[in-house]
Amino acid sequence: MYDSDEPKYYIDAFSKDATSNSIIFELLLNNKKETIESIINKINKNHGLKLSLDNRPFIRIQLKSEPVSLNLPPLPDHLVKYI
Repeated sequence: MYDSDEPKYYIDAFSKDATSNSIIFELLLNNKKETIESIINKINKNHGLKLSLDNRPFIRIQLKSEPVSLNLPPLPDHLVKYI
């Protein structure tokens, strides 16, 4: 998940290693009306953030690439507790 075009958090709805992942899993499974995008939109609206998923183009020419290891934290619990 990106915050202003910078990688900020990870979401793994199928892993319950973080409380936020469990909450997102329950929203997706039980509600069946929520999508990852709708959950992110609610988080943005409730907390005044600009979180987004990476929206890369279908085809992109990349001239130079370097592998980068990101150690991103899970989405903070307080962002998804009261959706």
